[in-house]
Amino acid sequence: IIRGNVNLNKKFDSGDQVIDAIDEYLTQHASEFPQLQTDRATISLIKDITILSERGGAMEAAMNDEMNNSPITTLPSAIYLMGPDITRATNRNRVFNAALTSVAIATTWYMSINTYFLNPAYAKRAEEQVALADSNMEYDLSFITDQSIQIFLALAGIQLLHEVAQVTVANIYGLNTTFPTFIPSPVTGFTSSITEFKEPPKNREQMFDYAVVGPFAGLLASLVAFSLGLELTAIAPSVADFPALPLQILRQSTLGAALIENILGQATLKVPEGALADSANLLATINIPLHPIAIAGLTGMFINALALLPIGCTDGGRVAEAMLDRQFKVAISQIATAGLLIMGFFGGNDLYLLYGLSCLFFQRSAEIPPRNEVDDISFSRILFGISIGITTLLILVPV
Repeated sequence: IIRGNVNLNKKFDSGDQVIDAIDEYLTQHASEFPQLQTDRATISLIKDITILSERGGAMEAAMNDEMNNSPITTLPSAIYLMGPDITRATNRNRVFNAALTSVAIATTWYMSINTYFLNPAYAKRAEEQVALADSNMEYDLSFITDQSIQIFLALAGIQLLHEVAQVTVANIYGLNTTFPTFIPSPVTGFTSSITEFKEPPKNREQMFDYAVVGPFAGLLASLVAFSLGLELTAIAPSVADFPALPLQILRQSTLGAALIENILGQATLKVPEGALADSANLLATINIPLHPIAIAGLTGMFINALALLPIGCTDGGRVAEAMLDRQFKVAISQIATAGLLIMGFFGGNDLYLLYGLSCLFFQRSAEIPPRNEVDDISFSRILFGISIGITTLLILVPV
């Protein structure tokens, strides 16, 4: 670890140029610095070494001796880190990851079916078929699959667009990431996906672009699906065959509620007199029928908005780390996690509770810094980050 000024005979305009110069120098002098080659070490230009404590030792002293006389670095107020691969451990068992994703697929299927059971007509029909099965008589439950497949495929398509967008950016920048692992949730089918960097991105802009493009694509697709589904609900001759969602869930999103009232009318989400005074449980018993595409769209809005919260190593955590210093991101992450758990435990919000718990178990570790952490992201990216942050709040803040 080299702190502060180093003997220089070169000047650089950006941290990226420093990283490029380091890589070029070490490539040209591979025989002199075999332990600093890319297959054995990661060299980064970072603002502080807080997350790298207890990692120096003899390697640190050796690197200082070798590099203090090398004309490859500048930016005097920065800290120059050289050491072994600092990526987060990606050694979770592949079988476990596959099992977790399989459970997420199953819970997504369950969520798709459950929305139809909130329709009294479907619930009664299913009960009749189950009674026939219990009596060893011929029964037919295929209608459940025939109907719920629309929600399942629409939601899968939204998340596929999320993942494809991130893979596209990763390919453009040459980022090396793991295959996504999905976290199950009985409320939304799945809460998020875990994708790790096998190697640190080059700079904060690459981290920002990779992190934000997936949720942005998912949100855009979700909003289109939700609006289209609401229009299909409005023009349908009858909603008797539609699945349903509890009024309590529909009122959890200010943006979602605004779209519903704009397309279906303000009376759609009107709370019966005395309902709020009685308890939130009464709101959960009032179900609003919606077209399957609308339900998939709203669910996708919640999933992608939650992914943008600045927590741990989620997409939102990476966006926050790219826009802010790591110390501020850590503080915001703790506040956001605590807020989710408080709203979940004391506000009776199962969606936020389950997401908060999943982040504690799977996404709480600190993200690795980009190789060039010194350079800030562009002003246009900051404006975009603020805009999508406001959209996230509008989706997640209840009416």
